[in-house]
Amino acid sequence: MIKRKKKGFSFEFKLAFYLIIFILFSMVNTYLLLSQDSPAIKLTGNAGLTSATISLVVQDAAWINITEPLNTTYDFFPAEDLEINLSVHPFNFEPAEWWFSVWNERSSLWIIENSSFSPNITFIAERGLNTVYVYSNSTLDVLYSEEVTFFVNVSNSAPVVYLNDSIYVCEGESLFYEFNVSDEDINELSLSIAPSEIFFMYPQTIFSTDNPLYNPNLIYGYIYGNSNATAYLASSAELTEEQAGGFAGSFRTYLRNISVDDGNNVDSIQTNITVIEINDLLEKEIIGVQTVYTRGDNATLHKTISVNDSESGMEDSPQISFNISFNSGPELFGVTNDGIIDFTADNSTPLGIHNVSICAMDMELPDPYEDIEVYCNQTGLSNSVCEDFTITVVDDNRPPTIIDSFPNQTFIAVGEKSILLNVTTYDPDHTIPDVYWYVDSVQKDYASGNLTDSFNYAFSCGLSGLHEIEVVITDGLLNDSFAWEVILFASTCPEGATSGGGGGGGGCSPQWICEDWDVCQNAKDSLDFGVLAGEDYRLIQYECEQQGFDERFCGFQLKTCTDLLECNYLANKPAEIQSCYYTENPSCEDGLKNCHDGACEILIDCGGTCGACPTCTDGIKNQKEEGVDCGGPCPWKCEVEQPFAQRKGTLYIFIGLIILLLALIISRIVKIVRVKKSLGDEEKKVLP
Repeated sequence: MIKRKKKGFSFEFKLAFYLIIFILFSMVNTYLLLSQDSPAIKLTGNAGLTSATISLVVQDAAWINITEPLNTTYDFFPAEDLEINLSVHPFNFEPAEWWFSVWNERSSLWIIENSSFSPNITFIAERGLNTVYVYSNSTLDVLYSEEVTFFVNVSNSAPVVYLNDSIYVCEGESLFYEFNVSDEDINELSLSIAPSEIFFMYPQTIFSTDNPLYNPNLIYGYIYGNSNATAYLASSAELTEEQAGGFAGSFRTYLRNISVDDGNNVDSIQTNITVIEINDLLEKEIIGVQTVYTRGDNATLHKTISVNDSESGMEDSPQISFNISFNSGPELFGVTNDGIIDFTADNSTPLGIHNVSICAMDMELPDPYEDIEVYCNQTGLSNSVCEDFTITVVDDNRPPTIIDSFPNQTFIAVGEKSILLNVTTYDPDHTIPDVYWYVDSVQKDYASGNLTDSFNYAFSCGLSGLHEIEVVITDGLLNDSFAWEVILFASTCPEGATSGGGGGGGGCSPQWICEDWDVCQNAKDSLDFGVLAGEDYRLIQYECEQQGFDERFCGFQLKTCTDLLECNYLANKPAEIQSCYYTENPSCEDGLKNCHDGACEILIDCGGTCGACPTCTDGIKNQKEEGVDCGGPCPWKCEVEQPFAQRKGTLYIFIGLIILLLALIISRIVKIVRVKKSLGDEEKKVLP
């Protein structure tokens, strides 16, 4: 006889059940733990003078006790929030309301004004000296106030330059590319470019009184709070065909390193400046109005159409072609492949005025730059230059005449003030004369196609005395002229300006660009060899003494500066000579900031021809940064790395593993239950 087992849950089933309950409990507990925000703990410390005080407390006296901030200095790194605790306590009164204000001495501004608060809070201060004023009204409507002054010191922040890594400019243009630099400290910044040839920096200092953007009426000379400034990458002149790669080159790219430094930290960026070759317009001399007789010496017109093209050459080049057309009447003559007109009139030539149009064309570029149309507004295809002129055929030529002029023949003018002159012409043969204007025998203007013409002119500052303005009209053979006598009174030139020819004006503001400083030379040796003048030597010697350099190490260096606008003003021109610490063989390992091998170091033994200076954009953890290019002297915070247990990914992985384990356990339980059920069914079959 087989004994029946008692009904109930088996030991394995109970064990699995309790295990599942435990796992579920663990999951919930883990989720709650990992999903909690764990606040960051900030440890701060201050060191200051300690003092002992004896306080005499008068009974029933009341005041505001400010425990934070203290009358001390608070130090911060550049990327930190300038967060200050404001802890206040009422002494011997019941406050009804609180408010406070913060004055910043550096900006001379209220950075917080009459802001309500409930003790105790934090607020954001600004650099420099700050004063916090705390006010409270008591429940008895009595006003209490207290103040404390503290200093916020932020360690030096590295400057930053913002510049595209690719710049495009076309042949024949002058580069003047705007970009930004910033410095949270608003320190004086120096800008440099290496190598310093073809392209230069303007201005070379920022946040300084030497900067032409400096305004002494503003705080620190600049708009307060704006740590960004504008600079320019400039070329000293129009870029030539050779600098663009030549006729067959289509373009040339120049790699330049742009740096900005504040004397302690530096930022650098590399940019590629691409100069694009264009198909230059042809230059052509004026043909002007022409007149020929039907007989005699003046019956022949022999003229070369002078053209010049930087790519295709002169008029006799096979790459230059010509065509000619007559807008009315018969075609009197043609033009050769070399640009020559050779025509002789006779009795059969129709008399009167013949309108002629002549054009010269060059060759297209063999391989234009792929984006030439985007940057240079042309395709590189063939260019042409045309001129319309008249040729008058006569039996008897009569001269043109100036029949009216303005102003009077003699008049008074003042330098830099515009003068307006005009003439009216007449030609009995109905030719429209060409008009040429001269100032002191120098041609200044040309006009054709009208019987009246005007001329505007202004003499430069600093000029005075008698001057002559002359107008000459011509039909190609015969002329007429008229001259004005100008009694000129000088205008005062701005400081540093030089007087010159006409057409200039006082509105020109120089834009100085400079090459790098030359290598430092010994001042005493240069004086002995006659390289350095005595006056310059004494100036250099004085500067050396001020810096503590004795005669062995007293040196000088030179640089060349150019005005982009050619204003002829010397005002604000940067110094082209300065003292320097002389060493016989300057190098990248001498522990000095100097110039050698054609470039100047930016900081000591880095930059120029030396290795790159550490920056906040070099992808390397250096210069006491907290992370790669963040923290320390860098103006950016490092991202706070979250503890492993607090990362959401960790939570998801943990829950996934528990679910997998739970699935395995359930699968095992189901299998055990099925086996037990199968054994139970077999037992039932055996029982009678």
